Amino acid sequence: MDTNTSIALNVSRARLTVIGFMLTIDIFALGIFLSKVDQHVSLQILTGLSVFYALVAGLCVGTLAAILMLISERFDPLGNSDVCLFAFAEMTMFVAIVQTISGISRGIIVLFHANLAEPAVNALGALSASADLLTAGEAFRNLIFWLIALTWIFLAYVAPLWSLSRLPVTRHQKYLFAGYYLLLSCAVFALAAHALHIELLARGQSTGVMQLFLQNFWAPSLWGDLPEAV
Repeated sequence: MDTNTSIALNVSRARLTVIGFMLTIDIFALGIFLSKVDQHVSLQILTGLSVFYALVAGLCVGTLAAILMLISERFDPLGNSDVCLFAFAEMTMFVAIVQTISGISRGIIVLFHANLAEPAVNALGALSASADLLTAGEAFRNLIFWLIALTWIFLAYVAPLWSLSRLPVTRHQKYLFAGYYLLLSCAVFALAAHALHIELLARGQSTGVMQLFLQNFWAPSLWGDLPEAV
């Protein structure tokens, strides 16, 4: 690679905007999560540990991405960013976005599933949950699930590969950045598997950590009790 190759400053600033927006979502979602915790703090966090971890991981990894992106800026007369540091920052950004999507999506789908299971109360106070209504609700829930799942797939696999293909670096360097993305993802997924394992134990269930780790590479399979969708 030519040592003079660099990334335009407006490109890195655009990535910083995305990271800032994602961090705002993480903080806001964590605030909502913690506001629902009453005096039984430990038990409630344990039974929602996978969502809590995903949001915290998104916040921490996103902060790291922002720091790397800022360091990549050379502040030279042309206003460019170092291409290698930019690549590491961008791969880190994708890992953070994936965790944010996972945390928020799991929370939304679980909440939707819980509300769907409750029969509606009509004006007369009678319970009304017809089979047609529940079927329509299940179909709509599955549609939402697959829309979010396809978004997750794009952000976890398609977007990083597309970004790497456009970087002005050699093929070996692209392999290096891809390896970094995979290693960072594995580290985050390993902790996510442990978090979900603890959550399942708190709910009276048990699933092997290795199985949960492998399922994180298709995270939608872990988003709530969705036997029909997954």
